Amino acid sequence: MRTRTKIVLALPLTLAAYLGISSYVEQRKIAAKERKTYDDELASYAAFLKSGMWRDDIERELRQRSISFESYSVDGKAADDFILLERFESPHVYCRFEDAMVRLEFDPASSLLRKTSVFRQLKNCL
Repeated sequence: MRTRTKIVLALPLTLAAYLGISSYVEQRKIAAKERKTYDDELASYAAFLKSGMWRDDIERELRQRSISFESYSVDGKAADDFILLERFESPHVYCRFEDAMVRLEFDPASSLLRKTSVFRQLKNCL
């Protein structure tokens, strides 16, 4: 009787462990794919957006290439430009979406481009 109880308890624990590990591995694969995709997209923008360019020149270049962008401030600092890469369902229960964007960070004093990076923002949160 004790052996049967151990087997009955071991099966669900084994199944739960397997599901947890497979979910973890799948999330790691997705994250690696996203990093590669975002790095490739950053490189394509870096081909024509050089550090030290003026904001007006960058925005003109983006409009000529029909690339939509938004300007808004983060943390109350000077406004940066953001280009949407991908919108996907949020992994968090309390938010509906998560946006992955290219962030064009400008020097607040001179409006020169400092750097580009990937920026993630949760949207439609409770």
